[in-house]
Amino acid sequence: MATTAEDVWRLLAELVEAQKETDRKFQETGRKFQETDHQMQETDRKIQETTQTIERVNRQLSQQLGALGGKWGQFVENLVAPACKTLFLERGIPVHQVSQWVKWFEKGDTLEINVLVLLN
Repeated sequence: MATTAEDVWRLLAELVEAQKETDRKFQETGRKFQETDHQMQETDRKIQETTQTIERVNRQLSQQLGALGGKWGQFVENLVAPACKTLFLERGIPVHQVSQWVKWFEKGDTLEINVLVLLN
């Protein structure tokens, strides 16, 4: 079977159409890459915003927990210190002095004592 000029023209037309389809697919792929890149940039921006929000909330929570811990400690100290003399005396231990929030300084170091009971 011999190839006619008509066959060659038909094959060329098919090749042109196939090339057009390939070009269209390349353009579509390029568009999808651009969309993906845009989506990734948007995701990165949202991650950064979320990270900043988490860091801000963590700082606030740390501050609030620190304040609460300090208040809780002070609350407990204020309950314990007044009861120290009674608790020791009930066990037959004479108390000379009960002090709160004593600081001891020595050689550049500081020792903080929340409740100090001096015995007779």
